[in-house]
Order: sequence, then structure tokens, then C-alpha cells
Amino acid sequence: RSPELETFSCRWTDAVHHGL
Repeated sequence: RSPELETFSCRWTDAVHHGL
């Protein structure tokens, strides 16, 4: 598990919650 992937997943989830 790499921190980069964690950040990507967090960004993706954040975008979904914002209704991207």
C-alpha cells in the first residue's frame, strides 16, 4: 500500500462526494 495510492483514493472519494 503506497501513500500515493492513498492520496489518489482520498481525492477520488472527495470528488465523488462533491458530485463530480
